[in-house]
Amino acid sequence: MMPMGHKALHGHASITDIDGAHGYRVISEIMSADGDQMNHATARHVFIRAMEKMARRVATSMGGKPTEDNIQRIAKDPRFQEAVMAYLRKEDF
Repeated sequence: MMPMGHKALHGHASITDIDGAHGYRVISEIMSADGDQMNHATARHVFIRAMEKMARRVATSMGGKPTEDNIQRIAKDPRFQEAVMAYLRKEDF
């Protein structure tokens, strides 16, 4: 957990900064309407956990042995999140 007033090195990521993406609150409302109770904090947690899994695989595939702190830092970095989104759009999943 980041201390109050902490500013990330490369800014604070927000999925609403990505064109066409929903915010955590909207995601939680959609999930809840579909029968899966979720608040915005849980939506953010699920998103960050997914980013951590991708960051871990990318780092280890490049021969690295990242620490959990480094994985969390990478996963929360807006540049990493934007790169993942660009890749997914390119691959047209």
